[in-house]
Amino acid sequence: MKLNYDELYEKLTQERSKEKAVTLNDVKMVYDKYIKNKPHIVTSFVPKGKTGMIADNSVPAGVKEENISEASRVEIASAGVDKIVKSPTTINRTVEPPAGKSPELTHPTIWKATLANGIRVYGIQNKELPLVELSVVLDGGVLQDKTNLPGVAGMVASVLPQGTKNLTPEELEEQTELLGSNINMSAGREEMTISASTLSRNFYKTAGLLKEIILEPRWDTAEFAMAKNRTKNSIIQAEAQPRSVASMLFNKLLYGADHIFGYNPRGTRESIGKISMSDLKNYYDTNFSPDVAKILVAGNVSKEQVLAALKPLETEWKPKEVKLNSYPIPPNPDRSQIYFVDIPGSRQSVIYIGYLALTRNDPDYVKADFVNYRIGGAFTSILNQILREEKGFTYGASSNFQEMKVKAPFFAATSVRSDATFESIKIIKDEMEKYRNGVDDKDLQFIKNCMILSNALRFETNGSLVGMLSTMSKYGLPDDYIREEENVIKNMTIQEHKAITDKYIVPDKMYYVIVGDAATQLKPLEKIGFGKPMLVKP
Repeated sequence: MKLNYDELYEKLTQERSKEKAVTLNDVKMVYDKYIKNKPHIVTSFVPKGKTGMIADNSVPAGVKEENISEASRVEIASAGVDKIVKSPTTINRTVEPPAGKSPELTHPTIWKATLANGIRVYGIQNKELPLVELSVVLDGGVLQDKTNLPGVAGMVASVLPQGTKNLTPEELEEQTELLGSNINMSAGREEMTISASTLSRNFYKTAGLLKEIILEPRWDTAEFAMAKNRTKNSIIQAEAQPRSVASMLFNKLLYGADHIFGYNPRGTRESIGKISMSDLKNYYDTNFSPDVAKILVAGNVSKEQVLAALKPLETEWKPKEVKLNSYPIPPNPDRSQIYFVDIPGSRQSVIYIGYLALTRNDPDYVKADFVNYRIGGAFTSILNQILREEKGFTYGASSNFQEMKVKAPFFAATSVRSDATFESIKIIKDEMEKYRNGVDDKDLQFIKNCMILSNALRFETNGSLVGMLSTMSKYGLPDDYIREEENVIKNMTIQEHKAITDKYIVPDKMYYVIVGDAATQLKPLEKIGFGKPMLVKP
C-alpha cells in the first residue's frame, strides 16, 4: 500500500488520537489480561556478597566467575592437514585487479547569509529526499561554565527544550511528533547546539518551534528537578565505569584544576546539588545572543525558504555582547608518568595515553591527522591490528587528534583483558617509537588512497553536510576546505611524514592513564620505563 504525505500525516494523527483516548480502565484491563499472574521469569542482580538483597525464592544462575590471574588467551586453531580444493575458474585470483578511476569529490554548493541581528546562516540545498537538518549553534557551551560550579551548561541543555512559555513539555513534544520532527539540545565543550530534523514540508513550523524554545523558555521546575536527578545518577554510574573514570582522569591531568575542561562536563555530585534555576537563567541571559550564533541548514529547502522561516528569529532575538571565557593551558609533562586507578577485581584495564597537541586551526593539523591514520586512525591501523587481530587483547584500539579551537589532545585508547595490561601498554609505546622511524612509499600511498577515496562518501547525508558546515564555520575555513586538505594529503612526502611524526608522536612525554585491578597489574608497570606508577583515587 502506497501513502502520500497527506495520507501519512492523517494516519499518524488518527493513531495519536487513539493513544490519547486510552483511559486508566483500559490500562488496567490490559494488565489484568496479559500481565497479572502470568508465567514469568525474574532475574535478580545484587552487589557481590550481598545475597540478602536477592528477590524471594531466587536460585543461583550458575555463572562462573573468571579469575583474572588465571585468564588465558584464546588460541587460534591450527589449519590442519586437509587440502583445500579450489574451484575451477578462468580468473587468476592470486593477482590483485587494477584499481578503477578514483571517484571525483563533488563539492556541494554552499550559500551564506547574515541576518539583521548578526546571526550567520550557512546552507546546502540537497534535493535527494524531502528532509531537512537544522542546527542552531552558539559559541561557548561548557567553556562558559565556572570551575567552582561545573555542569550548568549541560543542565541548560537538558531543561531549555522542555516546553516553552506557551507550551507545556507534553504539548511541545506532541506538536513536534505530529510534525514528524525531532528536536535535541546538547552542550559541547565549545558550543551549545539545538538541532532539528524535519520533513521539508514542515520546515517552517519546526523552525517556529525552535524559535519559541530559544526566545520563550519555560524553565519548568518539574523538568529541572528531573534533569538534576538524571544527571546526578549518570555521574554516579560513570564513577563505576572504568572507561569513564579513565577519561575523566585523563582530562583532569591534561587541563588541570584551573581549566573547565579538567572537569566532568556534566558536573560533579556536589555541583549538581548546588545548581539552582537562577544559575540556568543567568547562563542563558549571559550567553544566548545572535552575536555568537550561527545556523546550519542542509536538505531539500531553498535559501529563500530558510530565510523566510528564520524571519521571526531575526526580528525578535535582540543582540547583546557575550564574553567568552579564556582559561590557562597548562604545560605538557617533561617526561611520561603512569597514573593508575584501582578497580579491585576488574576483568579489563582501560588505557588512555596522550598529551595536549594542537588546535584544529594549526597549519599542522591536517598533516598530523594524516600521520595518525596509519598508527591508530583506522580499523586497519597498526595498533588495532596488533592488539585486536594479532593478540586478541581487545575489541578495538585507536588514536586520534581531537578537533577544538582550544589546544586539544592527541591520545591512544583501548580496553584490554586485565592480564594483558603490561603487554598492551608496552606495545603501544613501542609501536609509537617505531613509527617515528618513518614509513616507506607503499605505506605513504596507502594512507593517501584511504583518506582521499573515502571523501567521496563523506557527505552523503544531510547530517554529514551540516557537520561539514559546522567545521567550516567554526574554524573559519574556506568553502572548498576539503579540496584544499586533499591537496595537502596528496602532496605529503616521506620527509614531511617523519617531521610531523617526530613533532607530535612523542611517547616519552605523554600521560599514561590505566584503570584496572591494582593487585595484579600495578607492580609489573614499573618495568615500562617511566618509574613507579602513581596510584590515584578516582
